Parts: sequence; C-alpha cells; structure tokens
Amino acid sequence: MKSKKIDYKWFLVWVAGLLCLAVTAWNPYIQYDESYTLSLIQHNASELVRITGVDVHPPFYYLLVKFLTAPFGNSIWAVRAFNVLPLTGMFLLGVTLVRKLWGESTGLWFSFLSVFLPANMSYLLPEMRMYGLASFLVVTAFLVGKIVLEKRYEVIAEKKAWAALFVSGILAAYTQYYALIATALIYLWMLAVMIRRKQKGIGRWCICVGASSIAYLPWLFVLLGQFGAVREDYWIPPISVRDCLSYIMFPFYSSMSVLAGAALALFVAVILVSEIARQTEWGTIAYGAFVYGGVIGVGVLVSVVVSPVFSVRYVKCILGILVLCLACLFSTAGKRKQIILFFAFFVFAICNLFTIQKKNAHNREVYEWMMAYVSERFDENTVLAYASDGHYMGIFSVWFPEYPGLIPDECWKDEYEAFAPRLMTRSAYEEQYGAVEEKGIWAIDIGNFWWRETWDNEIWQRVEHSEPFVFYDQTDELQCDIAKLIERDEPEADEGQSE
Repeated sequence: MKSKKIDYKWFLVWVAGLLCLAVTAWNPYIQYDESYTLSLIQHNASELVRITGVDVHPPFYYLLVKFLTAPFGNSIWAVRAFNVLPLTGMFLLGVTLVRKLWGESTGLWFSFLSVFLPANMSYLLPEMRMYGLASFLVVTAFLVGKIVLEKRYEVIAEKKAWAALFVSGILAAYTQYYALIATALIYLWMLAVMIRRKQKGIGRWCICVGASSIAYLPWLFVLLGQFGAVREDYWIPPISVRDCLSYIMFPFYSSMSVLAGAALALFVAVILVSEIARQTEWGTIAYGAFVYGGVIGVGVLVSVVVSPVFSVRYVKCILGILVLCLACLFSTAGKRKQIILFFAFFVFAICNLFTIQKKNAHNREVYEWMMAYVSERFDENTVLAYASDGHYMGIFSVWFPEYPGLIPDECWKDEYEAFAPRLMTRSAYEEQYGAVEEKGIWAIDIGNFWWRETWDNEIWQRVEHSEPFVFYDQTDELQCDIAKLIERDEPEADEGQSE
C-alpha cells in the first residue's frame, strides 16, 4: 500500500546520510583527479570548457561546482560539501518517485541503499568528482522513463514527464560519457517496449531524442576528438578477467578488505535467491539489468575491439540503477529477512566508517606534519620539481599554490593546463623568473623516476635527504618523498690557471 504520510524513518535516513558524508569527507588528502577538479574550477567558465575539451570528460559537473562553490572560495571543503546535493537528490527520489511508484518499503530501501551501499559510502559520498551527480541524473531519467512507459501520469503529468526525461538525460550526457551511454540505453529500451506494446508516444519519443541530439551536437565534435586522442594514449590497461570480476563486485567495494565486501554480496545473494518466488517487479529489474549491464557491456566491447577505455570507476555512474533494483528486490522479501538485510548493511557500514575514520585520522596527522614541514623550510624562492605525473603533482599544486611546480618540457600534456599557472614547464618558468638553478629546488615524489631521464641527471644526484610520507585513499597506500636539493658547488680553478 502506498501511504501518503511520510514518517520519521525518512528523516533518520537523510540525517544518517549527512553524518556519513561528514565522516567520510573530513579528510585533507585529495586524489589526483580531485586535485584536477579543484584546479579546473579556478579558471573562468570559457577557459574551463576549453580545457575540459582536451581532457576526457564533459563540462557540466565542473561548471556547476564552480558556480555553486564560488561564494565559499572554491575550497576543498566547499567542493566536498557539494556532495550534499546529489545525496539529497537521491533521498528525495526515494521519498517522491520511488515511493509513489512502488510504495513505502521500496522508497525507504532506495534512500537507505543510496547511502549504505558500500561503494556509495566509500566513493560517491566523499569524492570530489562527477560520479555522484551522474548516478543521480541517470536514475532520474530511468525513473521518468518508467513513468512514461507505464503511463503513471498521476505521479508526474505527461508533458512534465517528457520534459523531465529530456532535462535529466541531456544533463547526464554532459556530466559523464558512460552516463551518456546509459541515457541512450534508456531511450532504446523505451522505444523497444513501445513498439512491442504498440503503445502511443513514439512521436513524442522522437521529439525528445531529436531535441537531445541537437542539444548535444555542440559537444559531439569534442567527444569525437577526445575519443581519437584516447585511442592513441590513455592510462587504462587492457581488460582482464580480474577486471570483469571487479565490475560485478564493485558495488560492494569498501575501505575494508575485498573479502568483507564479497561476504556481504554473497549473503545478500543467498537472501534474495530464497525470496525469488515473492518477486513481482521483473519488468523493472529487466529494465535495470539492460541499462546497467549494457553500459558495462559497451565499455568492455569498445575496450576489446578498439582501445581500453573502461575502468571499474565508471560503474559509479550507474550505481543508482542498481540501488533501485535492489530496493525492489529487498522490499518484496519477508519482514524478518528485510530486518536481517538492514542490520547486515548497517553493521557493515559502521565497520566501514571506522576504517575510513582511521585512515582519515592518519591523513590529517600527516597533513599537519606536511604543513609544518613546508612552513619551516620553504621560502619565496622555492620551486618544486616533480619526478613523475603521480598523485602528488596535482595535490601539491592545490595545497601549496604559492610555490611554482615544474615538469620537464617534453613531458607536458594539454590536460595539465588545468593546473596552470601553478604548474608549468621548466622553460616557461625560466623565461619568467630566471634560471631554476638559482632557486631553492625541492624534488617531489622521488620514489618514482618516470621523468628522471628527462630532467638533468645531475639534479637527482643532489638529493640531500628525503622525507617519506604516506597517505591513504579508499583502498591504497600512496607513498611520496620530498627532498631538498643541495646547492651546486662552484668548480674550483686549476692552479695553473690561477697563476
């Protein structure tokens, strides 16, 4: 029965989500991709769009974050706080569309899993990236598509439903490319169902798809250029069997061990199999499986046939659809098994939060040490020489924007423009400020020597003493070294020459 009254459980779920966001986000460490976000939004809008065009993502997320966090200085904490919006959006979808379509229990499970699904808690809540927004927009388009197909216009009026489908779909497409693929699959499923049912509305479907195509046309040429560049050089390795397994297991990834997530996934599977006879929402589950599996399938196919372009991180864009399907499955289970599922996810979440908090506490301690280390040793003549394009190149440019960061000229990539003017080539620096050798040079990330041969070899022979330090992200330990380079000694004159 679909109750009109909203009880206290909804409020508790939302507050729990905000608390989890606060715990997971209270971390001074930032990943390289997050440093890219923080650096890119410092540019004006036109420059932001231009620079995004040479990267591998569309611009909507960056523009939205830039303008919404501008009153707060586009700071780390302001950008992390932005994640309240997609979190609240998922909560409101549970209260409104999901609740009206499937009832109180499904709506509650949807809102609950939007927070407590392990991957959501570990990745979507704290990350300063576009995936949380993409997940929200994709599942919104998915739900509106369901309303149109089932003619549930008491939930949303027909014209408003088509308008909402257009808006959520085009914004998803401008947020992330795998969200674009998900949107295309939603439209494809709708067309197939309409044709099979001989259902009216194909004309409006054509108008909606046509309008979406026109709206996306300005970025289509950029997308084609980006795809061409990715074919030539991209960081994703060829897909392996292990990668394929990770696509399946990713929703249950957490900051704890992989085995813990696998145990939770197996437990959930056993519960669902035992309740399979109760399930009535096979149409919705088939719809979700088509879109969710289709995005992964397209990514794997292109990666195998053309060039590796799919990574497990891109599954984040479609987690909202999985959450909806799980909510439909959980809500039809018996009351006792629903309670068991709730406590399984809740206990797992508490353990996950303790793990995250322990890593964050370590990160804060190292961050405070780093701030003290820099304040005692760096001065107005300090320049930073990066040994590789690892995490710390972007991170130091955000943490210490007052100190220029240098990379070898031949290692410069267009995507590094996001970090300008904090990051520049050695020749660009010397044209503006003079010879690097006259400055106080600090080498960063000297544990990696990817660029060692492109720098002067003698630079690395001048390392006085390196200070190693370690930060933790969700799953990895990331080590870095920082070292002061000894001043170059002046060559001594020969005795014969001195006479």
